[in-house]
Amino acid sequence: MIKILIKAPLLEEDVISSFPFIHKVLEIFEEPQLNIICEQGQEGLFEFLPEKINAFPITKEQKNVFGIHKFANSTIDAFNIELFLDLEMTFLSAFIGHSFKAKERVSYVNSLNKLLLTQSFEAPSELRKDTYYLNLLENHLKTKFEHFKIVGNASEEPPENFFHAEEPGPFIMVVLENLIEKSLFWEQLFNKFEEQRFMIWDFSASLEIQDFVKNLPSKNQYLYRKGSHSEFSDIVIHSKGVLCNQIWCGQASSYLGVSSFIWTTQVGQVPFIEYFKTHPHLIEHDYENVSKIIGPEESSTPTDLNQVVDYLHLQMKL
Repeated sequence: MIKILIKAPLLEEDVISSFPFIHKVLEIFEEPQLNIICEQGQEGLFEFLPEKINAFPITKEQKNVFGIHKFANSTIDAFNIELFLDLEMTFLSAFIGHSFKAKERVSYVNSLNKLLLTQSFEAPSELRKDTYYLNLLENHLKTKFEHFKIVGNASEEPPENFFHAEEPGPFIMVVLENLIEKSLFWEQLFNKFEEQRFMIWDFSASLEIQDFVKNLPSKNQYLYRKGSHSEFSDIVIHSKGVLCNQIWCGQASSYLGVSSFIWTTQVGQVPFIEYFKTHPHLIEHDYENVSKIIGPEESSTPTDLNQVVDYLHLQMKL
């Protein structure tokens, strides 16, 4: 058994982009005990992975030399680390590997972090984050991986009758960070559907979102649901698709093999992840005008919201 410690990337969408890297680590090393240090609030993202991962969140207040040293000494479940793989790639993240006394400490060079690494590589340019992280592992192992596809962890149990209908039916999963802030717009969008089922998922258990769902018009069926990331993964696989406006959520849904539709103001900021079986659909919209839709196979330029709804109907086979 080899004990491995990974420092996860800083951004949530980059954490999802690191999943192909994590899959390879679990595949290549014999009986790895994998521990991951992540930013506080991101530990739930690792529940999407098929293997049990020990995730240890670190707070912003702990991200200094003294705080990291204390954090390492108090995290007794992760000790005798043989290999530290740093995907944050900063001096402080390299100091994490140093504080855990990892025998091997591997990352890309980023200024002074090289001083704390046992193996460092020049960072490649113009690579997507998923390939960027895999390239680090390839460099460490002195190998090249063949292309592969991965899919995430989800229950294979049949879906329950969420909407208490005569029989379970298709539904659209909705995860919107700005549901309350842009409530008038989202209600307008929902009203362009007829006799559809929407499950409004809430990771934060917000009373405002619960009240919003209760007061939506009755031309469609709406169900408010709150829960963890693992609960989300077990349910979302039974949906027709995911409508969201957070990059990580769309990417995580794609990782789970579910069509996702990311509502964004700038499609250029949303990277595709080559190693997932499905890719998200990107809808560029500033909540007033639609600019474009970029699908996995083709793009289009709708002129109004009705055409966006038509696109969603077509892609989700509603």
